[in-house]
Order: sequence, then structure tokens, then C-alpha cells
Amino acid sequence: MEKRNVTHWERRSRTLFRISFSLSLFTIGLMFIYALHTIFGWNIPFDLLRICNRWMEAQGWFSVAHLLRGLVLCTFVLYIGYGLDQWAGSYRAYRYFRSLQDVQQSAQYNAMYSENKELFMIIRCSQPVALTMGIFRR
Repeated sequence: MEKRNVTHWERRSRTLFRISFSLSLFTIGLMFIYALHTIFGWNIPFDLLRICNRWMEAQGWFSVAHLLRGLVLCTFVLYIGYGLDQWAGSYRAYRYFRSLQDVQQSAQYNAMYSENKELFMIIRCSQPVALTMGIFRR
């Protein structure tokens, strides 16, 4: 009973992650296509944001075009900034945990449970700590 419940929540969590990740990629893709049109003037047929922008201009909302361009630009700047911040934080955390690593125990557990990969990093700490690092390769 307990095992079935865990797999249900795990499957549900993976499904929610996949859906949210797909929607994010779709939105970023639409913004990227709109940015290519705005910057280089390319005529891309399936540019949903440009279609919406033209419709709004036809309705008489001229200032929305500038707002949309600003939103796309700010999103890309924030996206790159947050990505670099996450990368730098992960790198600092990895370096910190490497400094605390118990090399002998790590090698022992990796020899027992992994196939020529460094799967476990055992650290010296006064309190119990268990965590995973990474998004796709935890």
C-alpha cells in the first residue's frame, strides 16, 4: 500500500514537472521568435506574439507593442541573470562540499553502489546531511 502511494506521488510530480517545463519552453520559444522578428525583421509564420500584437494595434492599443518588446527584453535579461546566478551558486556549493569530502568513504560507497561513476560524495559533518545536487543528473 505504501509503495503504491509513493509511486503515485512520484509519477504525479514528474508529470507536473514535465508539463510546467514544456509550458516554460513553449513561452520562451515564442518570446525568442518574437525577439528574432523585432531585432532582425525576420518574417516568421508562426509568431503568436506578433499576431497578438498586430491584433492589439488594430484595436487601437498602440502602446502595447512597446510594452511587449520591453517585457520580452526584460524576460531574456532576467532569464540569463537567474541562470548565471544558479550556475554560480551550484559551483560554490560543489566546491564547498568537495572541501568537506571524506575521500575514503566516498570511494568505498561508489565502489559498492555505482559503476565507475562518482555517484556518492560522503562529507564530514557534525550533523546528518543528505542532499542531491543538479537538475537532470542528480
